[in-house]
Parts: sequence; structure tokens; C-alpha cells
Amino acid sequence: GVWISAKKQLPYHIVWRFEWPDAIKNELISDSNKSGSISINDLEMAGLLLTWLVLEETSPINLKHPTIRIFCDNQSTVNWTTKQSTSTSTVAGHLLRALGFRQHLHRTAPLLIAHIKGKENNMADVASRSFADYKILKSDLKIIIS
Repeated sequence: GVWISAKKQLPYHIVWRFEWPDAIKNELISDSNKSGSISINDLEMAGLLLTWLVLEETSPINLKHPTIRIFCDNQSTVNWTTKQSTSTSTVAGHLLRALGFRQHLHRTAPLLIAHIKGKENNMADVASRSFADYKILKSDLKIIIS
């Protein structure tokens, strides 16, 4: 994921990455694993929750009351987060509850989420695809851009 402040409230930009543990990868529904219990949309929702947690941990500003916008290339995640509910995924429902709890805890304004086409989501894609690059995979990479 990538955090960029549009209003200079964050004094730096944040690029972060997280590789799903094997236990989660093994439950991903795919052509070769039709009996999995986690959809790609569920993983995208989990990624959005992780993005929020990164902001909580790294933000030098008080999260009480500011409006925060997140761009996401997964339409299901955008819809679920906008509605703050889902009728199609129990996993996403639990993740939405966790996101809502975290926002309530910090008393933030409702999260604004907007869809961004996947091909326009280059910065986040570089972070997520960096696991295929052996040099980056084996490094203890922490990126903070001033």
C-alpha cells in the first residue's frame, strides 16, 4: 500500500508491503483450490484494513475528526466500505466490523473510499508485486520518502 497526504498533513509518504501467511494463501479460492474459504475480494478488504492500521501506527497527526480518503482498485471492497456492510461475505463482514471499531476508537470522520482502476494503481502494485523480486524479498526494506 501507499499513503500520500494531499494536504501536507503527513510530513512524509509511506510505502508498505505485507505478504500473506501461507495459512491464508492456502485458503484462497482459485482454479486449483475451489474449496478455499477466502476470496480475492476478502483479501482486498483485509488489505484495506491493514492500510488503515498502517496509518494509525505511522501518522504523526491526531486521527480525531479528519476526513481520510482511500483509493482502492477492488470494486467489492469499495462498495462494502461505502455501505459499511456486506451480504455476500462473512469474512469481509468481520473485517468491516474491525475497521469500524478502529475508526470509532480514533473518532475519525467516516472513511471516504474511491475506486481507482487497477492500471492506474501503479504505486500500490509495485509494493505488492515486489515479493517476486528476490533482492527485495530478502531485504529488510523500510521505505520512508521525505
